[in-house]
Amino acid sequence: MSSSAREKKRKIGVDDASDEVSDDVFEYIGNGQIVPKNVISVRIHPSVVDVDDAAFKDCTKLQEVVFNVGLKQIGQSAFEGCNSLSSITLPSTLVKIGSCAFRFSSNLKSVILNEGLVLIERHSFYQCNIESIRCPSSLGGIGACAFQENVNMKGVVLNNELQMIDAGAFSGCKSLQSIDIPSNVTIIHRALFDGCSQLRTVELKEGLKKIGVEAFQDCKSLESIVLPSTVQKIGSFAFRCCSNLKKIVLINGVHTIGRGAFQECESLESIAIPPSVTEISYYAFGCCTNLQDVVLNGKIKRIGECAFYRCGSLQSVKLTRVKAIDNKAFLGCRSLREVSLHEEIPEIGRDPFEECPLLQRFVLPHLSMRLEAIMQDSRWEEIRNKIDNNHGVQRRGSELFIAKHITGTLNQGKAYKDRIDTIIAHISYPEMKAATTLFELALWKAKIDQTDDANREACRIEVPGLVKDAILQYLWPKLATTHTLWANG
Repeated sequence: MSSSAREKKRKIGVDDASDEVSDDVFEYIGNGQIVPKNVISVRIHPSVVDVDDAAFKDCTKLQEVVFNVGLKQIGQSAFEGCNSLSSITLPSTLVKIGSCAFRFSSNLKSVILNEGLVLIERHSFYQCNIESIRCPSSLGGIGACAFQENVNMKGVVLNNELQMIDAGAFSGCKSLQSIDIPSNVTIIHRALFDGCSQLRTVELKEGLKKIGVEAFQDCKSLESIVLPSTVQKIGSFAFRCCSNLKKIVLINGVHTIGRGAFQECESLESIAIPPSVTEISYYAFGCCTNLQDVVLNGKIKRIGECAFYRCGSLQSVKLTRVKAIDNKAFLGCRSLREVSLHEEIPEIGRDPFEECPLLQRFVLPHLSMRLEAIMQDSRWEEIRNKIDNNHGVQRRGSELFIAKHITGTLNQGKAYKDRIDTIIAHISYPEMKAATTLFELALWKAKIDQTDDANREACRIEVPGLVKDAILQYLWPKLATTHTLWANG
């Protein structure tokens, strides 16, 4: 072979003498080798274990890379900005893909990952054009933003052994349609699927503990989500702007629903909050414009500020165990007609029911039930006038409520509480008076049991009025002034 022929071809195989390549294929041998920026085709020499950091960065004409068996690591930004590279097949010996390794390789459509790969670091394939990816069973972790903004990625198959998918790994993958999260993944990190606007199906497994901030934000095609029983926390804005989300199943075990977690889920029609949740956070369901049915468990203690802000389809809500309603909690709920309240709300924020033009009354179901029991016997006539003459609370049959025209009293906290306390006192007094009658009967029976006298009436013991008052005040200190209320009519 002439010297000119030898210049045309170079032998790059170590064991394969027939592996020859023309001079338009660049042979990469590593060790800080300088790579020309106009390289088109590359073969990695079999002796190379690591591709150096930034080795082929901004080689915008590079179209082909043949990776060698034996390669273990691709360095940071090694192929960043290789805009003409369209496909790669990585060898089974590769263990790690470094951060930003193929970032901004905007024409990279096909990536084949083989068994043996353990880690894909952050931004590895950021803003590429990958259409689908299948993770090998050896893969243990995917770094932050690793596949972010691969806008044509339709399919992702995650391996069962995968343990960690870091923040934003698939955010902005606008064509992604479904995802099945492996059971070894315990945290869905921040913004993991943020902006995946075509994502319709999400499968979450038992073992998942936390859904991070903005995890599924702007997943506008997502229609339903079922949380496993192991989930304890839903981060702030986790499902914000999921405009087609119609069904959310929250299982008992969730204890935190973060700020704005379901804000602007415009298709959501109903939600049932499990007993493990004790507080509805700031804006949690704000602007859920089709939300009609809210079922709150008996352990909810606080409704946060703007929690149901502008839920325009909500018609009624039961807050019978709630101890605090924060500022503007139901502002702009323009279809809201009735609210059921607990009679002992210690905290009422500023204008919690502002801009609720159809709201007619605040019902007090627990007090109403107690009143209904009294109305069945003679005790009712004793308190009827006192109940009806209370200007803060109104009565319709046995139902007690606060009418719309005095809703300002509700916003004034203490004034509302004073009016309710008066009603409680009027109802409680005959209830406890009946209790002292039972006390008298118990004494009477005890005396009968101790005597042979046939005259049962002679055994009657009457408790003096002052003693009864003392018993009443002992049973409930709030009744200390009730006797005065009754005496004054």
